[in-house]
Amino acid sequence: MYDVPASAVYPDMVKLAGGPDAVVRVALQKLEAGKPVETLHLTDIVLAYDGKNVAALNARIKAPENLREHSDNFVEDGWLQYGIRKAQEKLDAK
Repeated sequence: MYDVPASAVYPDMVKLAGGPDAVVRVALQKLEAGKPVETLHLTDIVLAYDGKNVAALNARIKAPENLREHSDNFVEDGWLQYGIRKAQEKLDAK
């Protein structure tokens, strides 16, 4: 409906939360609680603030690995592998 997506304020949300470490901490808690999709959403927010944040990228790898463990869908598995590969490439570029 609006010409500005919600993601435009993600960096502001990271600042309000106390920085990327605070958001990644919650993302990892979500992962431990069996909520990997919420982990991905939270890492999206952190990576909008800092696209090279190592902790967020590591969480970004762990979440789809968790999803792959519970997926029987070949197409979904391919997308999850792609997401893992893209996050790993960003980590390797550091």
